[in-house]
Amino acid sequence: MTETRSALGRQPEHIDLSPGAAAGSDSRAMILVVYGLYFAGFITGGLTTVVGLVLAYVGRGSAAAWAESHYDFQVRTFWLFLLGVVALVGFTLVSVVLTAVLVGLLGFLLLGPLWLALLVWYGVRCAVGFNHALSSRAYPNPSALVV
Repeated sequence: MTETRSALGRQPEHIDLSPGAAAGSDSRAMILVVYGLYFAGFITGGLTTVVGLVLAYVGRGSAAAWAESHYDFQVRTFWLFLLGVVALVGFTLVSVVLTAVLVGLLGFLLLGPLWLALLVWYGVRCAVGFNHALSSRAYPNPSALVV
């Protein structure tokens, strides 16, 4: 096997020719901003998370492969979290109705731990993605349900 080597005897650096590759640090900064907006959603009631979602959709099309994995992960995290919120709001409403006949009390006992589990899941996903983005590494499996 023949390998191409540079004049110094080292392997040439890999050059990423995908769209947006030249702006690698810009992609990294934008990914970190989106994760920051997702974290800020804890304080703003999700308003900044929606802004982060829009930025993730905008950056997704023109990003390098490693950055696109983060954008895919961020978009998926948002929609899965929203699905969880809708399910828990529905569960809350059912519990309120059933509490009128004293059957829904168990539902209210489960609501706290379920909301906490959803928030922890969301926070851990954002933290792990943020950690990968700090090192400019692709997210290993953006379509995974758990981290």
